[in-house]
Amino acid sequence: MHPLVSGLMAATLLLSAGCADAVEGSARPVPGVGDPAAFFAGAVPTYGQRVSAAEEIRLAYLRALRRVDVCGLVGRDGLARIGEIHSSGTFLEFDECDVDVKIPGVAAPRYISATVELAQPQGPEVGRDPGVQVREAVPGACEYLVPIDLAALPGAGRLPGRQQPYLRIGMVAEPDCAAVARVASALGARLTHTPLPVRDGAATYTTALAERDPCEVLAVLDGLDSWDIDSWDIAGGEPYRCAFGMTRGPGTAAVPVQLSLRPRVVDAGIDGRELVRTPDAEVYLDRQLCTALVFVGPPLRRRLGNGDLVDTGDLDIRAAIDVASGEAGCTGPTLVGQVAARAAALYR
Repeated sequence: MHPLVSGLMAATLLLSAGCADAVEGSARPVPGVGDPAAFFAGAVPTYGQRVSAAEEIRLAYLRALRRVDVCGLVGRDGLARIGEIHSSGTFLEFDECDVDVKIPGVAAPRYISATVELAQPQGPEVGRDPGVQVREAVPGACEYLVPIDLAALPGAGRLPGRQQPYLRIGMVAEPDCAAVARVASALGARLTHTPLPVRDGAATYTTALAERDPCEVLAVLDGLDSWDIDSWDIAGGEPYRCAFGMTRGPGTAAVPVQLSLRPRVVDAGIDGRELVRTPDAEVYLDRQLCTALVFVGPPLRRRLGNGDLVDTGDLDIRAAIDVASGEAGCTGPTLVGQVAARAAALYR
């Protein structure tokens, strides 16, 4: 489960009272299941880098996970057997959806968290329905993994290795492991006979940055103030996180860099950071942790079921680019700051 700040969660849930879906911009139509061929459609971009056949398949799977409408996956049809959904939205990550659901017989609402990812289960199988293989992510963790059969979709290769596509189900705030297991089992049963919903213009949750590859930045980094790409850690990447190394020439040590795309609360993100203005962006730099943050696009808004936008008040959530590195010192013109500025120009 992603760590949550209780005050932020409380404020966000208050904004989502009623039947709300997180969206950006204009109202979206009710999502359909989409085209199963859409998940692996198109050549996999490698941004001028050499990759192996196995790495190319992994990149295709990460792109397919970005194309899944997670909130559509755990929407009303997905949780119909569990209870009534009051609201849903993406609070912390683009590959995650948090759902406020009222379970019959339980006084307080439960906040279910669902994430699509490549994972390796470490706990026992707990599936309750025939043919549904639900496993504990880690024994005793109150999180469950439901397999997503991306390999059966048109154009998919066979992903090598132990990490495979899963839907991770957990619970925000007070955990109720029995309820989480019921949700995981219900979603597992649904996935056996219902096509995956596509993140597109009709998705339950959509924002332009959520449809982008975090490793696109590799195409614009060579020659960055004498820095060059040294390596691309495809095995260490996630749907919205790219890991790579940068070097200043032969014989120099490579600096590890991670770039992530995610929603961020603006005030919390810039608190205590140094503002560095460039021609392309306003970069918020944390020299102690050697991280950089850039906001792109308009604020992310939530929308009620009747189409009205929710008044977010002082809570400003925007799509953001996070960059972290292992550079020593982190003084002067930093590598993280330069990468963030290039990324802002690319993703804006």
